[in-house]
Order: sequence, then structure tokens, then C-alpha cells
Amino acid sequence: MIKQYMLIPIELCKFALSRRKTKQAALWAFLKSCTSGHFLLNKKLKSNSCEILGFKSQKTFKKHFDWLIKNKWITVNSKTGSHRLISINQLSRKYHFISSLAAKLYFEDIGCIEGFFAAAVITYCSRIAKKSRRKGQSEYKESHKLNGVPFSTYNSSKYCPYSCVPITYLAKFFGVPKSTAKRIRQKAINTGLIEISHVLHPTIYSTKNYKFLKSVGREETEMFKRKKNHKKIHEQMPDKIISHIELKTKINCNRQKMAP
Repeated sequence: MIKQYMLIPIELCKFALSRRKTKQAALWAFLKSCTSGHFLLNKKLKSNSCEILGFKSQKTFKKHFDWLIKNKWITVNSKTGSHRLISINQLSRKYHFISSLAAKLYFEDIGCIEGFFAAAVITYCSRIAKKSRRKGQSEYKESHKLNGVPFSTYNSSKYCPYSCVPITYLAKFFGVPKSTAKRIRQKAINTGLIEISHVLHPTIYSTKNYKFLKSVGREETEMFKRKKNHKKIHEQMPDKIISHIELKTKINCNRQKMAP
């Protein structure tokens, strides 16, 4: 059986998280998934929305629904009392979205859509970060040449060959403190849409030198860690990310990369 899904713009995910409008965006997406785009609001639709999205009461539903009307994500036909959801392309134009990427939201994941928003953005960031590391590597090699011949063996892909998004990068991308970025990442982890594993690489230093290195070092030793029953100090690398989010080019807007 083919699973049904809808495409959610990556920038809409970012908008919902950075503007703290995840509940409103979730309601819009849910109504998109269960209606043709035109609908009459009734008790069954309200109760289903509250149940699936985890709204505590219909008062909460009304609060978010009214926000969607006020901000013209939903328009109302005054004669018939029916409602119409604006399209994804209209939403993209309204907020000047520039990225052409979208993430597949499977209808079975609607109930954890806030975690989906976070997982989608982290997946996008990991892709951009990987491209940036490759670009940085080539630029480094170009700038470190002697008579046109590179003399450095620097290779960022070997240093960090896996998908990763440091918390500092995520915080900068959203324009939020690190603590908020950690909470956003945790939402994605809780849904199971991304998996995180810690990565520790052994260094040449003995654990006997740990206190000395931490006392004299600055940035170089900030990520040094001691592992139980190990004789060498380990360096904590960026966490490895395994994403279960599928990205797809969809949105009709200027193809550019979102600025972090």
C-alpha cells in the first residue's frame, strides 16, 4: 500500500519553529491533509483536530484557527460560511520563501508534526553543512599552495565524514539561543524521525595529562573527554545524525539557499 504524504516547504518548518507558530502551522497542515482545501467547519472536524494534534480543548483549537484566519492562511466565504485553505505556493509567496526544497510529511506522522518540523530543518541543515565542509576543504587547499602545489593534507570529509549539525550551527540558523536549539533537536529525536549518536575519537594524549591539558588549553581542548577504562583522551566530535526525512524539490520560488 502506497503511503500518502504532502510536501511541506523547509522554510515553513523553519518559520513555524523560529516564530513559535508550530501549533498554527500544524493545524493548517492537518486541515490540508483531511480536506480538499474547501471545507465547512463542524464538530467532527474540530474534535478530530484536537485529538490528532493534541489540543487540550476546542478553545485551544479556536485560538489557533482564528490566528490562521487573521493571518489569511484560511479565507472565509461570508455568504456560505465555508472556509478555504491557501495553497503552499501562495504561502511561499506570502512569506517570500526562496528555497525550493520541501520535506515529505506522511499522513501517519501528522500527530507528531512539531517533531517533523524540527527533523526536516535538521535534515536540511545537515545537507548544507556537508556542502559547506566540501567547499571549505577546496578553498583551504587553494589558499595553501606553494608554487601552485598544495602542501597540506587537510581533509574535512575525513575529519567528519558523516552527517552532522552542531548545536551552534542550528542556533545560528534559527536565530535562537543554544538551549532553544537543543530543545528543537530533542523534539525531532523524540519522534524517531532522526537518530543521534555521540562520536568520540581517541587522541594521542594519555589520560594522565587530562587535568594539565584542560587547565592550559582553550578551544583546542574544550572537547576533550575521558572514557572509563581507556588510557587515551578522546575528542568529542559533532553528533552523527541519521535522518528518516525525505527531501524533494517542489516549491515554485527562486532557487536559492537559505542563509543560516
